[in-house]
Amino acid sequence: MFYIKNISIKELDETLGQIDFIFEAAGVPQLGFDLIYSLGINGIYVMTGILGEGKPACIPGSETMSQMVVLKNQVIVGSINASRQHFEMEIRDLESAKTDGAIESMNLLPPVYSFFKFGGPTLGGSK
Repeated sequence: MFYIKNISIKELDETLGQIDFIFEAAGVPQLGFDLIYSLGINGIYVMTGILGEGKPACIPGSETMSQMVVLKNQVIVGSINASRQHFEMEIRDLESAKTDGAIESMNLLPPVYSFFKFGGPTLGGSK
């Protein structure tokens, strides 16, 4: 385990290389999101810090989600670790979320095709 005090987040890759597991508990919004860029391929990032009031964090959402998380096969999870009252408030917020039918209209299970229906693999390209 490493403890690095006087190094910027941008220097983490140079010092440690890509990080496999990050457990964030500081609750500093910009720090929390900046650390995503240090997460390595197949990395796991656990966010447990409660983001305090103050300056909002700014992250490029589409770039982060598609290029960082999806293409690098990363996992980002969070945990509600506040009081029971805050947990119940979050459940109510999630229950009242509006999806405009987007989730309901999705076919949640992909179609299943038999491998043999297509005649098996083709070696050497198509015929």
